[in-house]
Amino acid sequence: MQNRWDTLDRRFARQGTHRFVDQKIYPILRNVASGGDLKENLSKQVSVPAALAMGAFIICFSSLDAILPGGFVGGLLKTLLLPVFFFGSFALVFYFFQDRLVALMVQGQSRFLAKAEAMQAIASWAGITYVPAPGGAPEGLRKFAKSRFANARFKALADTLDRHGGMEAALDIARTSGAITPNVLLIGSDDQKRRALSQQQSVQYLQDGFHGTTNGIAFSAFEWSEPVSDEARLHH
Repeated sequence: MQNRWDTLDRRFARQGTHRFVDQKIYPILRNVASGGDLKENLSKQVSVPAALAMGAFIICFSSLDAILPGGFVGGLLKTLLLPVFFFGSFALVFYFFQDRLVALMVQGQSRFLAKAEAMQAIASWAGITYVPAPGGAPEGLRKFAKSRFANARFKALADTLDRHGGMEAALDIARTSGAITPNVLLIGSDDQKRRALSQQQSVQYLQDGFHGTTNGIAFSAFEWSEPVSDEARLHH
C-alpha cells in the first residue's frame, strides 16, 4: 500500500498524500451512505410513481388515438401531442409524489455536498479547481423550482446546484459543437429538431467539472451522463 501512496506523491509532485487523505478526506466521507444504498432506496421509492406515470400516459394516449381521425391530419396531431401527453403524465404524477421524491433528493443532496467538499480539497491539493455541478441546476429543474407548485425543499435543492455551478463558457462551447448531444436519429423539420435539442438540454445534468492549467496548458473537463436505455447510461 505504501508504494501506492508513493506513486500519488510523485503524481501530485508533493509529499504527504497519505497524511492529507487521513486528516482531510476521511473525516468528510466516513459517515456518508454508499452509492449502492442510495441507489437501491431510490429505485424502491420511484418505482410506483414511474409505473403510474407510464400507465396514465398509455391510457390517455390510447383514448386520444381512438378519438382522433385517421389519415394525415390525425397522424400529424398524434405526432405533435405525443411528447405533450408523455411529459405531462410524468409531470402530473411527479407533482403528487414530490414530497417522496424530494425527500430522496435531500438524502442525495447531503451526499453531493460531502463529495463536493472532498473533491474540492483533492483538486486544490493537485493545483486545479473542481466544480461539482457545471452549469448549475438543469434548466427544467430550475424552472420547476421557481413555480408555485414546487415546495421549499425542492427550491433549496436547485439553489444548492446553482451555488456549486460554473464553467458556463466551456459548456457553451460543448453544447454549440454538439459534443454533448444524444446520439439518436430524429426525423423532423429543423424547427422540431431545435425544439427537441432544447428540451433535452433543459433536463441535462452535468457533473464533476475540472479546470486549471497543467504543464502550461489550460484545460476544462466535465462528465456528461448520456441515457442510452431505461437502465443504462453512457458516461463521457
